[in-house]
Amino acid sequence: MAAHLCPLCNKRLATVTLTEVSPDGEVRHLRSCQHCLDRLGAQLGPIPTPIAEIERRNQQDDHPANAPGTQVFHTPEHSAADGDRRCPECGLTWSAFLKRNRFGCPHDVDVFADLLGEPLIELHGADQHRGRSPDQQQADSPSRKQLLQAQLATAVEAENYHRAAELRDALREIEGEGP
Repeated sequence: MAAHLCPLCNKRLATVTLTEVSPDGEVRHLRSCQHCLDRLGAQLGPIPTPIAEIERRNQQDDHPANAPGTQVFHTPEHSAADGDRRCPECGLTWSAFLKRNRFGCPHDVDVFADLLGEPLIELHGADQHRGRSPDQQQADSPSRKQLLQAQLATAVEAENYHRAAELRDALREIEGEGP
């Protein structure tokens, strides 16, 4: 799926798609970033703000992002030569990356490392990883023992003693006691 630029700010990637169907069956779409929808006070609930109203509010807004010629990931320190920089392994150029928002191979991270700061902030809100590491995911997820204990409690409460005995035996095996 191709990435779309938000037409309201011409700066961020469009991550929200609004769809309107008129009484005569005409379908209209607006792809936008969440930032612009929030900035313009658009409602997305059961009675959403009409697309025409969002566009009208955007025309009246004097936000600097609405300036003509604003481009995605444009910064003064990026030169025209940066757009022509090419990965020697896959041939991907910086310009192509900005259009696709996808790398061509693992080497691209190293080739474009000095240019990635702003695009990462635009796409992810940060230029450093802030998600979970595999160790954190394991620590945060319940262990097999905890799951079996919860299932055992539920089985006992439901008076399903046969299932409770199976779960008790499984817990003993985990604890090394045997059945």
